[in-house]
Amino acid sequence: MEELEYDLLNKNISRDEAVIRLSKILADYNIFHLNLNINYPEFYSERAPFFLKLFEDDYYLSICHKQYEKYAGCKVVEIGGVPVKTALEKYNEYFPFETESGAKYNFETVLNYKFLKAAGLLDKKGRLPVSFETQNGSVETVLIKSVEKLEMKDITGIRPAAYSSIDTNQRTNKMSAFVTDQQKKTCYYQSLSFHPFTEDNCIESLETMLKELKTNDYNTIVFDLRYNGGGQFPIIISGQAIFNYTNILPETLPNLKCNIVFPKQVEAMDNVSKRADDVNRGILPDVEVHQTLEDYLNGVDTIYNAIYDYFN
Repeated sequence: MEELEYDLLNKNISRDEAVIRLSKILADYNIFHLNLNINYPEFYSERAPFFLKLFEDDYYLSICHKQYEKYAGCKVVEIGGVPVKTALEKYNEYFPFETESGAKYNFETVLNYKFLKAAGLLDKKGRLPVSFETQNGSVETVLIKSVEKLEMKDITGIRPAAYSSIDTNQRTNKMSAFVTDQQKKTCYYQSLSFHPFTEDNCIESLETMLKELKTNDYNTIVFDLRYNGGGQFPIIISGQAIFNYTNILPETLPNLKCNIVFPKQVEAMDNVSKRADDVNRGILPDVEVHQTLEDYLNGVDTIYNAIYDYFN
């Protein structure tokens, strides 16, 4: 941090470089809610024209610009000239994660070419080498240029043949939903956010679930928070307030046009350091299950079925 401060005060580095170095410093604490919000659009002007999706232990090209349509659904074997696992380790030096399971999903987000360059994954011309295992078993390497944004008209990718009743793709208007599965005697509650603007919808869904449980027709309850990014409001159930603790304290850095996001429940840096040294930080699953590509394409939720099988 002292070296970064010196370089900033003496104007030895650009704003982009300062942001990247500060991101790496914060990522070393391995706390998801301790990170940098970058607030100037120029930093996001170079992004990957595709999205990856994790199926079991491998990444596949799920959404992409039509230019790369032939590789949609293909497994990725190398990124930046190194195995995917190694590339992920390099990229994750700039992003916080709290469990090894959580670290895997940083490749499912928008890939920023500035961070990819800092991680040493771009070639000399600023392109990202990506190697795909094609349908015939051969491996092809493509040098992919960045784009400023992806237009919907230019996007293609893999899609399920059908969506199940509990699939998030059917949650286009609400951030939470309650679904019953009569055949499996299961109540399923899914929440995608705990922010204030979702509170009414969230409470409505929970109240519906409580009424349904009174029928005694169900023996399993599933709370699905897989795609929930957190939030800041209390949920009231039967007069009891249940609070989540993901509140943050943004500390503005005006010259860098950034905010440092700091966990509100951590009152001192000593506590941050202790948590950063804890190999068991975060919530670890009792049974780790990953969606399979085959199930995804057939509209089957691998994780939901695994939960049902586990308890029944």
